[in-house]
Amino acid sequence: MKAGGLDVRTKLILLLYTAIVVFAVPKLWLEVTMFALCSLLHIIYGSVRRSLKYLVIYAAAVAVQFFLLPKLSGAALMTVSIFAVSFRRLMPCIMAGRLLLQTTTASEMLNGLQKLHIPIEVTIPLAVTVRYIPAVKEQLQHIRDARRLRQFSKRGGFLHRAVRSMELYYVPLLVSAVQMSDEITAAAVTRGIEDPCRHTSALERRFGTADYLLLTLLAALTALIIFTRKAAVA
Repeated sequence: MKAGGLDVRTKLILLLYTAIVVFAVPKLWLEVTMFALCSLLHIIYGSVRRSLKYLVIYAAAVAVQFFLLPKLSGAALMTVSIFAVSFRRLMPCIMAGRLLLQTTTASEMLNGLQKLHIPIEVTIPLAVTVRYIPAVKEQLQHIRDARRLRQFSKRGGFLHRAVRSMELYYVPLLVSAVQMSDEITAAAVTRGIEDPCRHTSALERRFGTADYLLLTLLAALTALIIFTRKAAVA
């Protein structure tokens, strides 16, 4: 599946559905199902290595919950459980969100939100965010490359290295972030993003077979959740 194979509305529904289901229905089988679904989508979009990294982290969290947590108590139990339970539940949501951000352009996001009749006060910040995050990530990579070229030393104590890292990374990144936000905002205003009229788009996305298949799968999963809960009550 090529980037943009799924409609942006389907990705938004997947993200919202994952966030609601994982926390509203705290069942491990459901959590694993959503994790497997998001992993499959990442693999289809070509992010095999990232999917494997998520799998290793998730498997480690599950192993910690079943094998290590029963042997702990007190503060250690609470600290480890944050990673083993809370962070683990967030992983399907993180994967769905990352899929949305990395496979959706600002134009696709704006077009999809308009079709959902989302107010412009919501669509503008989301569209700018989709463009802003990759720009910050790219700028951070440039800062790292410049640091390697200048061969800064890592010697010194912890405090010295912390201050040095702040000087080398965060200060340039903050300055660049402010500049990029101004540039992206100016570009968006130039393209008429603040115009209250309905915007036209050269990219006209429609639901395809993959969208209907995924939505059908989510509907079937919802029916299964309702059935299992009724069976448990009975």
